Amino acid sequence: MSLANNSGTKSALSSEDFQKVGHDHRPQKEEPEAHFTFLLLFDKVSGSPNVHYHMVDPTSQQKIFPKENTFTAKQVKDICGYKPVVFQGCLYVIGGKDWNTGVLSARVNKYDPRLNEWKNVKDLNNARYGCTAEVLGGYLYVIGGMVTGKRVSDSVERYDQPSDLWTEVAPLPSPRIDHASCVINGAIYVSGGTFDLDYPGSNSFWCYDPGENAWKDVDDGETYLPHERSSHVMCPLDNNKIIILGGNFHYNRININKYSPYVKTSMKDFCPSLT
Repeated sequence: MSLANNSGTKSALSSEDFQKVGHDHRPQKEEPEAHFTFLLLFDKVSGSPNVHYHMVDPTSQQKIFPKENTFTAKQVKDICGYKPVVFQGCLYVIGGKDWNTGVLSARVNKYDPRLNEWKNVKDLNNARYGCTAEVLGGYLYVIGGMVTGKRVSDSVERYDQPSDLWTEVAPLPSPRIDHASCVINGAIYVSGGTFDLDYPGSNSFWCYDPGENAWKDVDDGETYLPHERSSHVMCPLDNNKIIILGGNFHYNRININKYSPYVKTSMKDFCPSLT
């Protein structure tokens, strides 16, 4: 997960620069604020409050500094199965369950890096853990997961930041937990997961259209996942492709799938070489 932060510091003039300015008292153009991006690594399993992070080289957004740093976020202490997501330049930590009691949480914590402060925003309508969250069209969507009563849910909630309200939108075609999601081309895609924790996974592949407030199968007869899969990851690529990585399924091998909504071909399945 990446989080951007504006440092607010401005570059100082060197002595050489000062000599060039001389006695010109006209206002000098300020240097732009430095802009940094951080990759945050959360432990959503053990209830640890420690969050590890790497800084992305501001001169090249493709380079990550190797040094790993750590900060403590008491907001996630003894909480597992929560969902962190970046929305409108802030970090949101959504739901989860208490590591000690197993009680589910509807709490949503927001961290603003510009103010360096945490605050609570409106609680979810349904306490949940094991959900996914996506940002689309100025809204934050929370999708599926397990809700109170150990019931896997098809519920989808949408958060409007100006009104600080969560609203139920069209539910998933089937309840899901341990699924994955991502956004490309103005739509939310959801794949895999399970409706029952005793079931290993599914090969479902759905798409949400916010204009129609409706889910549909991404099915031209060939585009379901090649394998049942859960606890995997979906990553958007160039806003027109989806890369699906890892997860649990029946085959003892590493698989990566690639899908594009613009190309009328079957979902590609390939095994990367490990070096």
